[in-house]
Amino acid sequence: MQTQNKKIISKKTNSFEETKEIGKFLGQKIKFIKKTVIVLLEGKIGSGKTSFTKGLAKSLGIKKNINSPTFVLMKTYFGSTRNLHHIDIYRFVLKPENLEELLEEVEIGDVLVIETYQDLRKLFSNFNFRVKIDYLSENQRNILIELN
Repeated sequence: MQTQNKKIISKKTNSFEETKEIGKFLGQKIKFIKKTVIVLLEGKIGSGKTSFTKGLAKSLGIKKNINSPTFVLMKTYFGSTRNLHHIDIYRFVLKPENLEELLEEVEIGDVLVIETYQDLRKLFSNFNFRVKIDYLSENQRNILIELN
């Protein structure tokens, strides 16, 4: 049975910059959590998942440009306050037995952003935040952030 998550924010954005700002908003909340943080980031291709992650990374003091890890599965960025592991499992069928191998580089206190098009709450039951981005039009997105 799926438990009810607590909604933090639901907002319509009208540009790449506004989507990035919502990412910064979540990054500000994550900055003060000392343990490893898992963010499940759901949305179709082109919905703004990487734009959102750019804002989140900026809040963590990461200066390097964030790119989608679509073809490499995971990219790691080192920040002034936290490390960010940006994982894209859009093209992969992830099984529980593959999780350990995927996450072996993660240290306590790191932030994991896992991009996908599907609901991964069952696979990552210990996630902290679920972000769902819906494509409304070329410039508009609806972003829902929930706390586990």
